[in-house]
Amino acid sequence: DSLLTNIEDTGIDVFIHDDYYLNIKELCSKLEITSFNLQGFFKKNANGITFNSHYSEPSNEWGILFSSGTTGTSKGIERDHNSMVTEFLGWCLELGLSKQTVFYIGRPIYYTGGLVLAMSTFVVGGSIVINDFQNDNNFSSIWEDYTKSLAHIGIEWAFFIPDQLRYFCSKIQEQNMKMQTKSKNILVMGAPISSGEKINAHKFLHSNIIESWGNTESLGTITEAEDLFIRPDSIGRPFITDELFILDENLKALPPNAIGRIAGNEEGGFSKYSNRPKETNRIKQNELIVSDDLGYIDNDGFFYIRGRVQERIIIKGKTFFTSDIEEKIRKTALVSNCCIVFRGTHSCDGMQIAITVESNNDNSLIITNVSHLLKELGVSFNSIKVVNSMPRLTSGK
Repeated sequence: DSLLTNIEDTGIDVFIHDDYYLNIKELCSKLEITSFNLQGFFKKNANGITFNSHYSEPSNEWGILFSSGTTGTSKGIERDHNSMVTEFLGWCLELGLSKQTVFYIGRPIYYTGGLVLAMSTFVVGGSIVINDFQNDNNFSSIWEDYTKSLAHIGIEWAFFIPDQLRYFCSKIQEQNMKMQTKSKNILVMGAPISSGEKINAHKFLHSNIIESWGNTESLGTITEAEDLFIRPDSIGRPFITDELFILDENLKALPPNAIGRIAGNEEGGFSKYSNRPKETNRIKQNELIVSDDLGYIDNDGFFYIRGRVQERIIIKGKTFFTSDIEEKIRKTALVSNCCIVFRGTHSCDGMQIAITVESNNDNSLIITNVSHLLKELGVSFNSIKVVNSMPRLTSGK
C-alpha cells in the first residue's frame, strides 16, 4: 500500500526493482507503468551475489572524449572517473570557482574545454552562460552575445579560443569602441596565442588574461594574471594535480631552457585511445604520457611552448614553427588572419608550403608584403592565396 501511494503520488514512468518485489510488476502493469527487473544485472558465484561489470568503480571508464589531443589527429580518448573528478577539482582550485561564479562559455559545451569548465562550475554550484549558436564559427554573433551578456550579467570568467580574441580585438579597433562592461577574467586555450596577442586582449577587453595549455590526455598548465606582465610568453606552471617534465627523444629529463617534448605522469587518468593500441603505446611510455608538443622550462619552473612536432619546419639548419610565422604574417598590414600548411618532410628540401591569408583588401599588395616578410625570414613557399574569410574546421580552428 505504501509503495502504491508513492508510485501514484510521484507519477513515475519506470519502476526498477529486484526479485523481492516481483509482486510490484502486476501493480505497475495495471497503472501502465514500465517495470524493470534489476536482478538481471546480478550474477551468482561461490562467494554469493556480486554486481557485474555494469557497476562503475572510480577507476572505470567515465567516457570517451573525441579530440585531437596533442597529436593533431582526431581520436577517442578514454578517461576514468577519477581523472575527470580530479580535473574538475583542479579547475575549481586554479580558477577559484565558487557558487557565486558566473562563467561565460564562448564555445560549444560538447567540446572538451567547454565541457570541463561547465562541469567544474557546477561542482561548486556556480552558473554558466551558454548560447546554442547556429554557427559556432560566426565570431561576430558570439561577440554580440558576449557584449549583451556583459551588459546584463556580472561575469567573473569567460572562455574563448585565440581566434575569437583576435576577432574581438580587431572589432574594437575598427570601431574605435571602448568596453563599457567587462569580464573580470578571460581564460584562453585550445590553440597557440602569442604574448603580444595576450597583451592586446588585456588592453582592449580590460580583463585579466589567463592562458592554459593542456590536452585531453589530462596534462595541463595554467598562468596567473601577473604572468602576463612578468613572463608573457609562458604557458604557466603545471595544474595543481599534475607533474610535468621536458624530455628528449629517449625520454630523459632535460635541463632548464632545453627544448624537448612536454610529458607528465600517468596519474592524470588517461586510459587509452579507443581501438588504437599503437597510438596508445606511443603516447604512454615508461609510466609517462608523452605529448607531441615541444617546449621548455625556465629556471623558475614555468613552461613555454614552441609548437607541435608536426608544425616544425627546418630551413637551412634553423627551426621554425608554423605558429611563429603565422603570428608575424598577422602583424603585416592589411592581414586579418592566416594559416600555413606544408607537405613533405620537416626540412625545406622537397617541402611544399602553402599560405592562406584572410583579408578584404588589395590582393596584389598583400601578396607583395607577405612575400617580402617571408624572404626576410628565409622561408620559401609555393603559393599564397588571399581569401575573404578563413575556412575552418567544425571546432573553429
